[in-house]
Amino acid sequence: MIRFKLDIAGKAEIDRGIDRFSRLVDDYRPVWAEMKDTFLIIERAQFESEGAAESESGSKWAPLSPAYAAAKEHRFGEMPILMATGELYEGLTDEHSPNFVFESFERFMTIGTRVKHAIFHQLGTKKMPQRKEIGFKEETKRRLMKLMQTYMVQIANSVGFTSQSADFFKSSRQMQDRYNFLLNT
Repeated sequence: MIRFKLDIAGKAEIDRGIDRFSRLVDDYRPVWAEMKDTFLIIERAQFESEGAAESESGSKWAPLSPAYAAAKEHRFGEMPILMATGELYEGLTDEHSPNFVFESFERFMTIGTRVKHAIFHQLGTKKMPQRKEIGFKEETKRRLMKLMQTYMVQIANSVGFTSQSADFFKSSRQMQDRYNFLLNT
């Protein structure tokens, strides 16, 4: 529980506000839904750029071996990497796909795919280079964290904290020293 106690002339609302804030912060499900939507957008870009969208270097996924590329083209036609059947792509970009996984709980979420071979692409194998379907460059990590921060600000505002409250808490050390002196004399 988040607890901040500040006694000013017996005003206990701040303590209750923090208590309400901590109870609301215990449930992240509203922000998980936003993160899911963002994840779907990121994954579409990742597949459409063949891995370059979320690569720090901007590099595409490793090319297919010549032998596999020929066999794949013969069987599926000319398809981008990791999109031969569309199963993996849909399993990570379409929330209505039976292979898409999204489970939302109070303190965590699970997001991904049920496609069994996805892990081999994500990590690579002795015979196959790594082609990360899921990966986040630093800019994307900041964007996801901004969603969390925005959610927490909304919660803070809903329990009575305002920008004035934030300004108050920024200078609270001086205020606390002043009030502690007054209360202890």
